[in-house]
Amino acid sequence: MVQLVTTYIPLSIAGGTYLEEAVPGPGGIYAAFEGLGHRISRMLEEVQARMPRYEEAERLGAESGTPVLDVVHISYDQDETPMDLSITSCSAPTRTS
Repeated sequence: MVQLVTTYIPLSIAGGTYLEEAVPGPGGIYAAFEGLGHRISRMLEEVQARMPRYEEAERLGAESGTPVLDVVHISYDQDETPMDLSITSCSAPTRTS
């Protein structure tokens, strides 16, 4: 399954750190957050279905008329500061082989 993921991290957290690099290193962004003193206290996720844009359907390998699921994820640190917003998109066929 192909997924498209976009992650936004506030400059107040990532600025001047290795989080500005495309790949933050072993353990991913959450290990990096911990190393910078940001402990995850809670997360929110919302799932939405929609029809994809043409170029998105092409990148996902979705057949015409196949909807896309978006998972919108926000994590907060111990001070209730949003640490990241991630949007993961994948095709959602009604049947898989």
